[in-house]
Amino acid sequence: MSTIRPWVFTEGEWRRRGLDDLPDYVPPPPVVALNPELPFELEPLRAEMAASPHKVLPHYFVSFELGGDGGANTVNWYLNRLPGGSIRESDGDWLLRDRPYDPWEAQRPRTNVGGVSWRILDRAWQIEQAMAAGCDGFFPDWLNLNDGTGDNRTGQVRQLLDAVVHLGVQDRFKIALMIDGNTSISQAANLAGLVAKTVEFSIHPAVWRLPDGRLLVAVYMPEGAAVSTHQGTPAEVLAHWTAYRDQCATAGVQVALWFCYQRGPWYGNATGQGLAQTLDPIAYAHGRWGSRNPVETSNPNIQNAGAAAYCHTTFGKPFLNHVSPQSDRPNNDKYEEARGFEQMIESWRTTINGGADWAQVATWNDYTEGAMVDPSASGGWVWLDLCAYYGAAWKIGYWPTIERDALYLAHRIHPISGYTEQITVPDQTRHGSTPEVDIVQALVFLTSTAGTVVRVTSGGVTTEFTPSTGNATFGGTGVHLFTVPLRTGTVSAEIVRSGATVARVDSPHAVTLTPLVQDMHYRAVSSLRQQLGSPA
Repeated sequence: MSTIRPWVFTEGEWRRRGLDDLPDYVPPPPVVALNPELPFELEPLRAEMAASPHKVLPHYFVSFELGGDGGANTVNWYLNRLPGGSIRESDGDWLLRDRPYDPWEAQRPRTNVGGVSWRILDRAWQIEQAMAAGCDGFFPDWLNLNDGTGDNRTGQVRQLLDAVVHLGVQDRFKIALMIDGNTSISQAANLAGLVAKTVEFSIHPAVWRLPDGRLLVAVYMPEGAAVSTHQGTPAEVLAHWTAYRDQCATAGVQVALWFCYQRGPWYGNATGQGLAQTLDPIAYAHGRWGSRNPVETSNPNIQNAGAAAYCHTTFGKPFLNHVSPQSDRPNNDKYEEARGFEQMIESWRTTINGGADWAQVATWNDYTEGAMVDPSASGGWVWLDLCAYYGAAWKIGYWPTIERDALYLAHRIHPISGYTEQITVPDQTRHGSTPEVDIVQALVFLTSTAGTVVRVTSGGVTTEFTPSTGNATFGGTGVHLFTVPLRTGTVSAEIVRSGATVARVDSPHAVTLTPLVQDMHYRAVSSLRQQLGSPA
């Protein structure tokens, strides 16, 4: 068989190409991962995401600063309130089961730097983490009218606004004020003060304004507004928020009220009118605080997954849906069963498939509810990384390509029953419709399923899975969810392709039958973050 060789015209004649005629080999530039902490590349998607009408804003609990509630001793505030700490609640339990994870904690200043408050610098770091995950702003929980530092929630809202400007990102990250309807700020006696502070905040460059110029003001639990000595009737609640809107307008500030209902039913039904119908004449939009367990979250009824469609059909207005990882509240002695990653997945599914307009991640940092996506000691960046993936897909309208194999693990540190507390505290009881389970879940992102198996080890027992349509979960091609029983001992997982391990994660949280106290909080860990040096 003859070999056809290429020819080259050189020195005025055609010649067969030889090695001397070939240019020196130049290797292609290395592929640089822009987001090595994520299974996909988020950075190239930012322009598409910014152009989307969908927005993702975590609910920011202003009192839980990076270093605690207004105190300069940043570590001890949380450590004292974790099991074994020096500060216990009146029932003998501890307030928390988790604390923020700050890799620069030991070096973070606790005095002002260059005239900038260390509290503003703390909040600036949290803003940077939220922006890195594709979030568009925060809903700060505005709890009272006290100003200044420490236990002064208006002052803490101002710090958050100032932190945005300190970073110079007010064109990309905004603060949408959220009045807490269940605290003193929403009492009728404080209405004039609330209007005055709203007017003051309205000129801040970091506040969220609608395209028509109105100041966006959300209200969590508007039904909680207290008119005098009691929680208002629907008519009194309408009168209260109407007065707030009108007094702001008289002071020169047009506000757009986005109501986020906490109690149900928020909608009209056969027994009468829901609060949304009552408040709709003054509402820019509606929303729900939402459930914290996957059975209720995925229910297609009007209270849950069908809420956005009902809002659009009935009111023709935008809807704010909830996204949440879990909920456990030692101070209320209750928790909801999240089933590992399933609550997070289902809340994103209802947001995306249900037609919501905006998403409120509940919460960024409410550690008393155990429902935070803030980087934490027991969850690392896992919940925030998942929000980055689902939020990006929602905004751009398609699933991002999986560029890196990744493993995420979720599990508790003791079973539901059959354990013995070292220190007896009041038990949390389950609320919600999802039954209790003892499981380990592995949420897996695969660049390829060919020749691939996933091995999950729980307490020394390894279960091998082959990725298939049967274990694919909500997400793009390559996203799978595997579940095994929770057992005492260590927990780990690995992805093996063609006989070679391409990703591995080892949970730093051992499962025991003798926990210090009852602890219903799911731990979570990421293989990609571990590779980059983060413990979770």
